Amino acid sequence: PKVALLLDELHQWRGTETHLFRLLQQLDRDAMEPVVMVLGRDGLASAFSGLGVTFHSLGISKVLAPTGPLGLKKLIATLRGEDARLLVAYHTAADMLAPLAGTSLGIPVLSCRRDMGFTKKPMHVKIQRRLNMLLQGMISVSHAVAREVERTEGFPLGLNRVIWNGEDLDRFSPGLSPMRRDLGLGPEQLILTCVGGLSEVKDHQSMLAAFQRVVGQYPEARLVLAGDGPRRAVLEQQARAMPGKVHFLGQRSDIPELLRGSDIYIQTSRSEGFSNSILQAMATALPVVATRAGGNLEMVTSQSGVLTEVGDVQAMARGMERLLSSAQLRQDMGWAGRAWAEANGSLEAMTSAYENTFTRAMDGRIPGEGTIESPPLAVDKKRLMVG
Repeated sequence: PKVALLLDELHQWRGTETHLFRLLQQLDRDAMEPVVMVLGRDGLASAFSGLGVTFHSLGISKVLAPTGPLGLKKLIATLRGEDARLLVAYHTAADMLAPLAGTSLGIPVLSCRRDMGFTKKPMHVKIQRRLNMLLQGMISVSHAVAREVERTEGFPLGLNRVIWNGEDLDRFSPGLSPMRRDLGLGPEQLILTCVGGLSEVKDHQSMLAAFQRVVGQYPEARLVLAGDGPRRAVLEQQARAMPGKVHFLGQRSDIPELLRGSDIYIQTSRSEGFSNSILQAMATALPVVATRAGGNLEMVTSQSGVLTEVGDVQAMARGMERLLSSAQLRQDMGWAGRAWAEANGSLEAMTSAYENTFTRAMDGRIPGEGTIESPPLAVDKKRLMVG
């Protein structure tokens, strides 16, 4: 049976794109055949087509526009042509079209929620609450995301299966790295690393402010930022107050090596669904300083790192100081994080959970395993059907 995966765009490597690529690499093709469909920009089309999956670029730029019904009809025709048995939606525009298309064709629809909804406007939430009545269920990347969807959209927790991200634990593992040499840093330097886009929601401004508070006491400390984005120029200006202490690396393809060459991982996001980057750092046996945002609280414990409130620069600085002051603590927390990743964050476990959920949905069952207290929602689907 074919499983259609519908996304707003596949244009650059971010959390959802990386997650989906790894999932498709692992998915059992004897059990189900994935078909990728993209509404908008498709800069990663060749990478995904290289996995041997069918790829459709639909060229639908706007959903809430006069051209929206035409886009819906195009999606329905594409799904019908592929004879898809399940439709899985990622992100806002896909979440609006998928329930209508699936209902029109009589196929089940799942919505995959990957973040805390910080990009959704009130209008989107209002529309989504109604469209959610057509879903077979949801998959959320963390319990925090599932609770937020229940709070904002009224979607029952009992119909929302939580599946944490998974990583390749062989690729992300402790070991030696040439990173220090390549950056001109010696073994005496203590390296704090952050991987992620330089955007407002990641709040690197607070991270730099916290680092500036500790670098005087720990002059051997260095902050390494891997990633790019709209905030880079502003952050580089802020970092000029600490000459030679902050390294902006831009986009990198050697993240495992960067992490192996680091001493501490730091992330100060204002919102997180379930951080791939934190999981990668924990798998590499790095202690973590992170904010109490979304799924971070489900990953990082007092045994594996330090959690601070969002935007609390003083607490972030204290967390950095605590780990900078003790090599033994860094080691103990790092190995506790690795143990957590091995127990909870493997790519194989994630893939198995998705395969199970897709199969249940195609069989007409709700996503979660075992007894689900919340019954499927009763809804007059004809009243909402389009196409």
